[in-house]
Amino acid sequence: MEVKMTTHSDVAAGSDGQRLSAHIRTAAMLFVVTAVFLVTFAPAFLMSLDVVPNIRLIFYIYFFNNVADPLIYSFMNSYFRRELNAMFCQLAAGGRTQ
Repeated sequence: MEVKMTTHSDVAAGSDGQRLSAHIRTAAMLFVVTAVFLVTFAPAFLMSLDVVPNIRLIFYIYFFNNVADPLIYSFMNSYFRRELNAMFCQLAAGGRTQ
């Protein structure tokens, strides 16, 4: 059994079912990114309104979103994962990225 990797150009030229599947995966990824943003932003926002007490550790959860986004993208998007891997491999080999 042969497994074929699907690229963005394959999906664009592919069937309606492939495009729908790609759109659903993209929508799911954006939903997760938005949900993580809301969860990480809410404590800092509520502290700025004095709804909850100011706790420094909870405030810094807001910055976790900057770490979470690339992890979400790499977990949910194989194209992003491949390109990120290629970039790190090139950097490890002493090359420069474009």
